[in-house]
Amino acid sequence: MKKPFGIDTRIKTEEGDYIIETFADSRNFKVVSEIFFEGRVVEVKEISYEPSISEDGLIRLIHKLQNASIDVLQNLFDLDELLKKKATAEGFYRIGRLFFKRKLIDRAITSYEECLKCDPNFADAFKDIGRILGIGKNYKEAKEYLSKAIEIESERPDYHFHLGKILFNAGETKEAGKSFSRALELNSDYAEAYFFHGLALLKEFILLQDVDVDEERIILIEVDLKNASILDEKFREKSYNEALKLLKKHSYNEALKQFLEFSTKFMEIEAHDVIDEFTLFAKYSKKKISLLTVDEYINNILALIEENSEYADLHNALGKAYILKVRALLNASSLQFQKALEINPEYEEAKRDLELVVNEGKGILLLLRAILK
Repeated sequence: MKKPFGIDTRIKTEEGDYIIETFADSRNFKVVSEIFFEGRVVEVKEISYEPSISEDGLIRLIHKLQNASIDVLQNLFDLDELLKKKATAEGFYRIGRLFFKRKLIDRAITSYEECLKCDPNFADAFKDIGRILGIGKNYKEAKEYLSKAIEIESERPDYHFHLGKILFNAGETKEAGKSFSRALELNSDYAEAYFFHGLALLKEFILLQDVDVDEERIILIEVDLKNASILDEKFREKSYNEALKLLKKHSYNEALKQFLEFSTKFMEIEAHDVIDEFTLFAKYSKKKISLLTVDEYINNILALIEENSEYADLHNALGKAYILKVRALLNASSLQFQKALEINPEYEEAKRDLELVVNEGKGILLLLRAILK
C-alpha cells in the first residue's frame, strides 16, 4: 500500500468498552487485528498476504478480518446472555474458559461461579478459579481451589500439575515437586510436568548447595529436562538448549534463570477455546447453522490437530463438527429443492427429494441433539 491503513471499532458493554483495531503490517506482510479492553490487549488475530496484493484487495482483507473479530466478540456476548436463560454447568464453564482465554478475568470468574451454582462438584471450575487466583499471586486461596478440585477428581494429572505451579511460584518448592511427581505418575508423557519437576529439583539443589548435597541429583534434573524435550518440540528451542548447556557447565543459577525466562514464553495446548466456541455455537446459538461457519470451525480444529495430533478432545470435536456439517448440507440441499419448486411447482422429483431430505434431517437433528447433549 502507498499509505498506512487501519480501522477501529468501539463496542460498548456494561463492563466497559472494547476497541477492535485492524491494520496492515507491511513489513511482515500480515493483516493484524487486536482487541483491547481497558487499555489491555486481550486477543490478537493475524492473516498473511502476498506482497503482490493490490491496494483494494488489502483493504478488503482488512475489513474482512475486522468484521470477523467483531463477530467473534459479539457472538461471545450473545451466547453469554443466552446461557443465562438456559443455565447449565457445562455451558457456564465453557464460556468461562473463553473469557479466561481473552483475559476477561472478572467475567470468567463470574461464569465459573455460576457453573458451581449449577453443579457444586464441577471440579474444572475449581481448577480454573485456582489458576486465575494463582496468576494474581493470591496463592493461599488458589491452593484451596486446586485442592478442592483434586478432592473431587484425584486422578486428573493436570490438577496436580497446576497445583504444583502455584506451589512453585509461591516458593514452596519441595511441595511443588511432589505435585509434579504425582502428575507424572498419572501421565508419564506429561512434558510440562517433567519440565517443572526438573526446575523444582534444580531450585532445591541451588538452595542446598552449601550443605552436603549428592551431585547425582543433577543427573535426575537433566533427565527430567531432556524428557520434556523428547516429548514436546517446544522444549527444543534455542534458548532451552542454551539453558541445558549452562546446566552442564555447573552454572546452576544462570541455568535456572534462563529456564524460568523460557517458561514465560511457551504456551500450554490451548485447543479448548476452539472446542468451546464450536460446542457453544452448536448447542446454544440462535443463528442458523451455515456451511461457512461450520467449515471455519472444522478448519480451525484441523489446524490444531496438525500441531497436536494426540489431543483426544480435538478429534472428538472434529467428529461432532462433521455431523454438524452434514446437517448444514441438508439445510443447503433443501433450499435448492425449494427453489426448484418455486420455479416449477409441478416438479415431482423435486417434491420427492425435498420430502426425503426433510425426513433425513429430522434423524440427523436427533443425532446432533444426543451428541451435543
